[in-house]
Amino acid sequence: MSHCRLVHKACVLLLGSSLGPLISPPAYPPFDHNVREYLTASFKEEGPALTRHFAFLEALFTRAASHLSTYKKGTPAAVALSWYEWMSYGATSTNVGTNRTTFYDGVIAAAQDVRCCFAISC
Repeated sequence: MSHCRLVHKACVLLLGSSLGPLISPPAYPPFDHNVREYLTASFKEEGPALTRHFAFLEALFTRAASHLSTYKKGTPAAVALSWYEWMSYGATSTNVGTNRTTFYDGVIAAAQDVRCCFAISC
């Protein structure tokens, strides 16, 4: 959990209310509904639950590397800023934005296609 979310939770517990009305816009973006749904799906067995997370990470890094390879070469800070601007395009305090949603939709689709076999049977 990020620092901002921890502060928010602490305020709700200690003060009985959120600091949300005092902070505009929120200090952290909203969560990705599609990612949360994919990663928190329930399973009857432990194996598929663990391999689902491994497949997600593999797809995430593969897709990010593929996308970043299209960027112009530059300093790490310049590439990071370009990535941030692209991912946050169209984002608001209540919506993550179109590029980020499309990116994670692609990650989830790729993760569902990944057929990894680790020490756990698939």
